[in-house]
Amino acid sequence: RHGSLADLVRMLVALALTAAFAAQNLDTEPLLAYCKKPWWNPISSCVPSNDVARNVGSASERSAADIVSFDLNRTTTQSVYRNTTLIAALRAVLKQPGSATRPPPKEEGRRLEIESVGSVSRQLFGPDSRRPVGCSDSEAGPFQMMVRLSTGCSGVMVGSRHVLTAGHCVYSWYDAAGNELNNKGWKMDANRKVFVGYSREWGCPTGAPSGTGTLWGSDVDGVQTVRWVEAISMMTYTGFVESGDAEYDIALIEVKNRPETRRSASAALTGLPWMTFGFYSNPSYRWTWCTAGWPGDLSPPLQLHAECSRDKVQDIEGKLFEMELDGAQGQSGSPLWPALSPPQSNGGHGAMFSDKLEAGPAQGVFALLYQEVFWFFGWWVINESNDFARIDANRFVSLCAWISDHVRAGEFNPCAGVL
Repeated sequence: RHGSLADLVRMLVALALTAAFAAQNLDTEPLLAYCKKPWWNPISSCVPSNDVARNVGSASERSAADIVSFDLNRTTTQSVYRNTTLIAALRAVLKQPGSATRPPPKEEGRRLEIESVGSVSRQLFGPDSRRPVGCSDSEAGPFQMMVRLSTGCSGVMVGSRHVLTAGHCVYSWYDAAGNELNNKGWKMDANRKVFVGYSREWGCPTGAPSGTGTLWGSDVDGVQTVRWVEAISMMTYTGFVESGDAEYDIALIEVKNRPETRRSASAALTGLPWMTFGFYSNPSYRWTWCTAGWPGDLSPPLQLHAECSRDKVQDIEGKLFEMELDGAQGQSGSPLWPALSPPQSNGGHGAMFSDKLEAGPAQGVFALLYQEVFWFFGWWVINESNDFARIDANRFVSLCAWISDHVRAGEFNPCAGVL
């Protein structure tokens, strides 16, 4: 059956928006942190060489737990510590070894060194371990939940209309060199809009759908279909907005309508599933850790790439995961999750990884390329990592509080039971 004229119009609009997005720069303000030890005292503290490195850990614990919310017209704040309901929820969460949000109901959804490549900054640890997600795996487990932002970043659905990403993907604090901007503010296009792109065919070839048995927008035609939905509100943490602290570089976006796709030649729409998120009080260095996003240093530019690797943890701190998972501009906001023994709420990884482990809850988002050097017959790198802002108990409760405040009547609340 042929698609209608309305289908064709929507396809042309989506293709135009996708092409415009592909032509724009990636996130132009990735958090790049550099610090150097003075040559006369190599055991001294590392001296920051840009504002990102200087501001890591600068936010106060109390103010950094506060939320800054923006509905694209008005900014408001909310504090975990001034809300008795949230305090009670936080105390309950802290008594547990870990906690996570709820997946969609069962019936919903189915099947280094820092260097510049072109104008894209990246940091690899040995051979590049990122792999393109193939067409057949694009609707597997976590990969169909990944989204791309019009601000040039990556993200993941964590609710029916909620996206988890990095704070610097929604709020501009630094320039490309990692130094403080004079004019900070929420990231929007010239029309004060932000869009989220979604698909169950990120790994499929691009082009116009063909054939007479499939409507435009279906996920069974083997051709990449990307749809876009407009954001209506965003949040990040006071610790990032006021201090530029990369330890608080976490954000949420609420979109206008639930992302939906066509699962067959039928005109019926199916809502996109979402990834659970949460925290573990003692995550293991020995787990297999995964991430997925859109690295700007690899081609094609609109293909999702993923990595799942063991022994890639340098350090797990209270507010950061210091990892050796490969990363670059465009991957900002990519979720970090452990691959654990089944069953897990977010499904398996298809043919991407053969160990049959399934995707656990998202534990953080990619925020920072970090490099530390010292003087020894020249500047030598002694510590480098790709850092993910960690979802701790405070953030878990505050993220859930914001989502719960932005759930409409009749919508499934993934944070039900947390607050």
